[in-house]
Amino acid sequence: MARRVKPSLGCGYVVVAVLMLAGLGLAGWGQGAVARSIGAALVVAAVVYQGVARRIVREFAIEEQWRAGNADKPWLWQKAWREPAIFAEDGKGVKMIWLFTGVWNAVSLPGAYGVLTQQHHDKAAYFVFLFPLVGLGLLTVATYKTLQWRKYGRTRFMPTSLPGVIGSYLGGVIEVPARVVVEKEARVALRCVRRVETGSGKNRRTVETILWEREERIPPEKWLSGAGRTDIPVLFHIPAGSVASDPESGDNEVLWRLSAEAATPGVDFKTVFVVPVFATGEVVSAAAEDGRPTLDVYEPESEFTPDWVGAGIERGLDGYRFGTRHLRMARWIFTAISAGLLGLFGVFWSHHVPWVAWVVVGIFAAIMLFAALDLWCGRFELRLVGDEVLVRKPRPWGTREWRVPAGEVVEVRTEPSVSIGTQAYFRIVLVGKPGADEKTAASGETFRARKLRYQLGKTREAGGDAQALIAALKAVPRFEVTCAGHVPGPAMAKAVAADILACIKKEPRKI
Repeated sequence: MARRVKPSLGCGYVVVAVLMLAGLGLAGWGQGAVARSIGAALVVAAVVYQGVARRIVREFAIEEQWRAGNADKPWLWQKAWREPAIFAEDGKGVKMIWLFTGVWNAVSLPGAYGVLTQQHHDKAAYFVFLFPLVGLGLLTVATYKTLQWRKYGRTRFMPTSLPGVIGSYLGGVIEVPARVVVEKEARVALRCVRRVETGSGKNRRTVETILWEREERIPPEKWLSGAGRTDIPVLFHIPAGSVASDPESGDNEVLWRLSAEAATPGVDFKTVFVVPVFATGEVVSAAAEDGRPTLDVYEPESEFTPDWVGAGIERGLDGYRFGTRHLRMARWIFTAISAGLLGLFGVFWSHHVPWVAWVVVGIFAAIMLFAALDLWCGRFELRLVGDEVLVRKPRPWGTREWRVPAGEVVEVRTEPSVSIGTQAYFRIVLVGKPGADEKTAASGETFRARKLRYQLGKTREAGGDAQALIAALKAVPRFEVTCAGHVPGPAMAKAVAADILACIKKEPRKI
């Protein structure tokens, strides 16, 4: 645990006094309506700050009492974990997004307007137009999150016991104060995340690493929906040796997040909780370690076919099709940013903006437009054609094809592709036998193979020793072909990869 600093009202009183004196001075003797308005705002800020400071000090004192009386129960030190229910982080997240969006646009829009209405000799000033475009993307995200929050209300997790126990279970029910009409996909996941903040000031960044995760699927008919409410059962086995919750370690904290999401008509359902997980000494037999679900209402991972459809996956006897229908929110975000960038060109044309701004915005627009097109049109097809595996990627500007020998596929690998919020997406890659050809380029071969072949040719021309390059080339797989794009969740990605390998090897498929 990080060292805690006791808050004091002494410094708070100084801040209140400074704000109050400055506010009263501007409000009483300031010149002009703007100065008086700023003064009134400072007076209000002083009153609000005093109330917040008093509440922080009071809550700190209460928390210290809980710590003294529960030294062996650190989960009781957090106010959010003392009550029978743990409320979702959704509402807090929506407020923070709107606050950040408001500040960002309040700072960026006046600057862009000033550059647009005045002539500038410094062409670098036109880079300021990029910031309102980011603000447009933030506004789209904030609007979607608000609609999601308003549609489903304030969800809460009712655990059977607190905390979740390392070596035992975390169980309970997620209560949604609205009826969730599930279309084709419902997921419940538990993740252990290490959250590290590095740098300072403008260079400060946050990196999250998943230490452990498990995801379960619930078929639509198993969601316990009633009039105006929905109950989602939860039960996860937490393996021994996992890292305990440590939300107070400042720049290096460990959080356990419980999430539930489902594709629904209109705005999709999603909720996230931060739950306590600690080692209490209780250990039970690991019913979930064999890869099977721990709750009887969960479907086994080998029976995911209905959920695959909701994730844009169509499976046939001799092949698969992969789409991006499950990435609705990301589609609209990139589409909105692309539309804003294209609209900006009209403004540039009417105000005779220098060419450097056209180039910079054009590059950024091309990247955003390509990402939007990939989300709308990024499809993959995999089929068995005789003794070959045919992978096609249809696109509006042309279709790419790869043909690889089915007998040379030794592995179907999953790789992280992108993370959107708490959801991780994976790509699926066909990996061939090692031993790239020294002379002939093969379909789907890696960039490393081409580079080594080029270096080998140059070395031989120079009369040098090429044995090391030949050995390296023989260790490189003959091909690595991506056959699926954004598959949601590690469990589904691994299940799809295993099914593809069984299909290629013409083995009995578990699904």
